[in-house]
Amino acid sequence: MKRLILVGGGHAHVQVLAKWITSERPKSTHVTLVAPSKVAAYSGMLPGALVGEFEMSQMHFDLQALSERAGVERIEDRVTALSCKNGELSLVNGEILKFDLLSLNVGAESKSPKGHAKFDNVIAIKPVESFLKYWMHHLEETRKHWVVVGGGAAAVEMALAIAQVPNKSHRVTLVTGEARVMSERSGRAQARLRIALERSGVEVLTEFRVESFGAGTLQSQGGRELEFDHCLLATGSGPSKWFAQTDLRLTQSGFIEVDAHLRAAPNVFAVGDCAEIRGHDLPKAGVFAVRQGPILKHNLQSLAENRQQEMKRFEPQKKFLALLRTGPKLAVFSYGSLAFEAHWVWALKRKIDVNFMKKFGAN
Repeated sequence: MKRLILVGGGHAHVQVLAKWITSERPKSTHVTLVAPSKVAAYSGMLPGALVGEFEMSQMHFDLQALSERAGVERIEDRVTALSCKNGELSLVNGEILKFDLLSLNVGAESKSPKGHAKFDNVIAIKPVESFLKYWMHHLEETRKHWVVVGGGAAAVEMALAIAQVPNKSHRVTLVTGEARVMSERSGRAQARLRIALERSGVEVLTEFRVESFGAGTLQSQGGRELEFDHCLLATGSGPSKWFAQTDLRLTQSGFIEVDAHLRAAPNVFAVGDCAEIRGHDLPKAGVFAVRQGPILKHNLQSLAENRQQEMKRFEPQKKFLALLRTGPKLAVFSYGSLAFEAHWVWALKRKIDVNFMKKFGAN
């Protein structure tokens, strides 16, 4: 019997598990899921959860229930090393797992400035579970100064959400090393988001490249200093450190390189933010992992059943829709050069998020 191991509870893997509930798993194959928790967060609902638009339980995939219903063994642990040559995974608990087929959907880590780790009031947005634990610990606080570092979608949405938490009156400052916030989006989208930030009282500091941290302060490369009570790092995605302890081919940025079939090696797949597709320069966005799910399920099944010639290619889209929560019942629609803010966009985003999670048993 072949041994297939899924590492991580990301968007692609939860789709694979859900499909196996209603259809057959690969024949003559024992499947194991390795993930650090019984649940995994859906980050698209995080800003809404902070302001009370969702219960925390609504934004989590129940990996335990999905695994049980799909007939998949589950191990609660993290990977520390991988050998494709030997077909072995090393876990934190010291156990070594043998595999014939492997799929990695472990996400990415926050690409954080050096020196932040020694301060307990500085927290990265990834992993989301660590941030949520920090947030809940400080939930009762009011009138605190939160500094959000980053200029992308996650940083903007989190800065807006923290400023809008009911009855807290937090002061929020968004700092970015770029000349503009959301520089990867159209000028129209940038304008809509600038208006939303101003409306919510979020101060924006551009061209503020964080050089170092002090006790409740951060310093820019240009010598500017900013005090804070809490600092949230939403500074883009970096690879997991354990990738360096593998014999997989990595990209220049340290992520796992995969081909059009999502394969990193003849018997290893990698999907979502942990992987980069050869010949494509894609942003780190959950939409790609969601679209990779059905392709991954098909290719795992084909390879496990010795039907390699039937594997499908993943063709990433050139443009993708972004729906960004900007306020109570407000969101920005951004697609290519088109961008606008409306109540119905918020309703559309909510419907998409809730329906997506219902597929996997969320309340």
